[in-house]
Amino acid sequence: MKPSEALARYGTKTAAARALNLPMSTFRGRLEAEIRQAGGYAHPEPVSYEQPSRPLIFPDMPDRYEPIEDLLDRCSKHYQRERDYRDAANWQQIKVNDDLPIGIALMGDPHIDDPGCNIPLLRRDVEIIKETPGCYALNVGDYTNNWVGRLARLFGNQELSQASARRLVEWFLLESGMTWLAVILGNHDEWNEGGEIIRRMCASHVQIPVHDWQAKIELVFPNKEVCRINAAHDFKGRSMYTPLHGLKRETIWHQDGAHLMVAGHIHFGGIEQCELPGGHNPWLVRVRGYKEMDHHALVSGFHEGIQFPSVMAVVDPAAPPSERVMVFGSLAQGAAVLSSLRALRRASQAPGSAAKARRKSSKSRSQPSRGRKQSRSNRGASPSQGRNNKRAASQGRQSRSRQARA
Repeated sequence: MKPSEALARYGTKTAAARALNLPMSTFRGRLEAEIRQAGGYAHPEPVSYEQPSRPLIFPDMPDRYEPIEDLLDRCSKHYQRERDYRDAANWQQIKVNDDLPIGIALMGDPHIDDPGCNIPLLRRDVEIIKETPGCYALNVGDYTNNWVGRLARLFGNQELSQASARRLVEWFLLESGMTWLAVILGNHDEWNEGGEIIRRMCASHVQIPVHDWQAKIELVFPNKEVCRINAAHDFKGRSMYTPLHGLKRETIWHQDGAHLMVAGHIHFGGIEQCELPGGHNPWLVRVRGYKEMDHHALVSGFHEGIQFPSVMAVVDPAAPPSERVMVFGSLAQGAAVLSSLRALRRASQAPGSAAKARRKSSKSRSQPSRGRKQSRSNRGASPSQGRNNKRAASQGRQSRSRQARA
């Protein structure tokens, strides 16, 4: 039997060599020689042989897998859903119901189950946000520590369990009374399926928009003015000179018209307004968050910030584009400015306010002229009275002159 015939019959070189009782090296050499003599790879006709009788006969089983065409169709539908969601999330348009100024509380990383989370400050800020009309909340992520891998040992340094941490997140997102503009997931949230837990939590209670890492939002007001917000847990880029380097890098490279760039993640804050070519002047904001006494920052030599745990951005759709957004490092100060602006705008939009303003302006213009006329009439009420006054003045000057000569 030729080596090629043995290979066709037994399926493998090892089995064929064993059947011919040849060493593997000898079988390979003879097979290669046969191929060279045939002018290429030999394709021998399969050798027919009788199958040995089988002692057991198994039934024909149905295929447990779906047909490949159905699998491809299912994957195509999944891809289309993902693509449609990505396209819809890119500069998601949110309509605002009125033209009054609104406030956006930009909240930093809570790490709400960490022993260093400043809970009193967080509760104070939550009260300011929910008690200020027209104020909405946006958080940049990392709601809990949610340690994973080798960091899971750090759970031993916490007082709270995972169950307690999720209860705190549920209070923060669903029960605190704040109206959410966007909820962004950070790196800690994506660990241990934490992101999916937060998504399901928000979807089951109220419809809160949850974004993976980045939210690009376009607020549209009734007067057709817009405000673009590009918020992410972090933007790529670090500098020893400023905590805002990543945000400025993103702004310069893309120039997508964002009025407000927001990030968190590094537990250090900063605020800056810059001007780009063409006159666009976005605000760059990095919020510090609420985690203090950070052991990782201590041993790594990172400076622990104390400013800007959360920041208030006031958006006025009636202002020109260069003045549309104002950012306040103090949440309370920003809330006070927002309330004052909304009260002034309501007063100016009240029925009859324009007519009242015109009447008041007309009255203020007419009052000085009447006063001048009245003073002139008092000074010259009678011609004879005026001549008498002049004569008395002349006599007085003559008297003083004689006294001086004497």
